[in-house]
Amino acid sequence: MYGTFKLLIDWEMLGKRFGILKDEVLPYMKRTWFSIAGYGLTRIKQLTPETHTGTDLAGMWGLDYSITETVYRFIIHNTYKNPDVLLWFEEGTKPHRIPVGKFGFLHFTTYEGDEVFTKKAVMHPGTPAYWMATKTRAELTSKLDSYVKQTFAQVSKLMGERGK
Repeated sequence: MYGTFKLLIDWEMLGKRFGILKDEVLPYMKRTWFSIAGYGLTRIKQLTPETHTGTDLAGMWGLDYSITETVYRFIIHNTYKNPDVLLWFEEGTKPHRIPVGKFGFLHFTTYEGDEVFTKKAVMHPGTPAYWMATKTRAELTSKLDSYVKQTFAQVSKLMGERGK
């Protein structure tokens, strides 16, 4: 589904890899996981544009997570009833004609918000591409790579201190 991305961490696999250090390393990793999830939601909301009508597009993003004993996962997703709305801002739109709705006319305000018009159809100027999800995914991937390197560096340091 567009605008949805997931991060899954299997602590059981990592715990086996770290062996005796897992009790010391896993709390750090779990804190980092929550930090990355929160960062992702905050960042995608920051990158989501404001509209001239005051529609809260940033509020259309949600964060769900599930936690079992060994598996943590989070999903940042579009919560709006019409998922195409955020897709239009992600990829942009070309200028297009908006035809009359089921009531036989369109009702809208100007960009300044002060005049109301009623029309049978309107030419929309198009929407620029903002790439909110694409940019956020790239930033999360970079942060995750850095986080994994830091975790393994911490494990190496702990193992070195213990002479293993």
